[in-house]
Amino acid sequence: MFNTTSHIAFTIVALLATSPISTVMGHMRILKPAPREGTTTDPAASLTNGDSKGLCQGLPKGSPIDVQAGNTLSLKFTDGSKNEGAAHGGGHCQFGVSYDGGETFVVVHDEFKHCFKKGPSSDNTPEVTNYDIELPADLPDGEAVFGWVWNNAIGNREFYMNCIDINVTGGGSGFTGPKMVYPNLNDNVTIDEFNGNYDTGMELYDGREEMTVGSGSGSDSGGAKGKSAGGSKGGDKASGSKEAGSSKEKVTNSEANSAAEEEEEKEEKDNQAESSYPPEVEERR
Repeated sequence: MFNTTSHIAFTIVALLATSPISTVMGHMRILKPAPREGTTTDPAASLTNGDSKGLCQGLPKGSPIDVQAGNTLSLKFTDGSKNEGAAHGGGHCQFGVSYDGGETFVVVHDEFKHCFKKGPSSDNTPEVTNYDIELPADLPDGEAVFGWVWNNAIGNREFYMNCIDINVTGGGSGFTGPKMVYPNLNDNVTIDEFNGNYDTGMELYDGREEMTVGSGSGSDSGGAKGKSAGGSKGGDKASGSKEAGSSKEKVTNSEANSAAEEEEEKEEKDNQAESSYPPEVEERR
């Protein structure tokens, strides 16, 4: 007996298997080490759609992982499988560390123009999905946030960001580097679609301010390296003390020299006076 229901079901399955299906590819995100819980491939902000989750996708702090200053942090991103990993032709990536909970980041590495790609491309498939980020040896110890920011070359004007909570060990007293910028997080600072010009937006990165983390100048505050500032300060004090002592020495020597010169002048005047006496006076003397 012919089963109409079974035949219809079989036909639908066959059509689905052989017909092209339109799927939406998710964007890039960090897979390992695990970013904050709830991190998605969605942009943290989209100027095109007018929505924004904010920095770190607005997600709360998670459990930090231990990282060693001076060592490498290996990142693995989505590779296009499981409908995740649309590279949008590359773009500009910044990698940085924050010591104020993820408000401001000092940049430790940049991948400009072709992030996730090997060169200019209009293809959506990522070609580079692993990045080894060297953590500066001068990063101060303590809990921090590691952040990745991406501005895509092709497509809607969006801002992508993932955050990993970290605990830095074996570090130094302070690190100075560029202050991370957030193009397209809102409409205050924007980067247009590249349209083949991979220098688009580079003036924003070239003009980044410098900032310092650690060094006793306050976390995430601008200025010179803490280590250098401290050394300079101590050096100034020592130098000032030495100069003050030297100055006193100079005053004492000057006074002694002046007294000696006066004595010599007096003797010279006496000698001149004696040599000018007439003979009769000389005889009386």
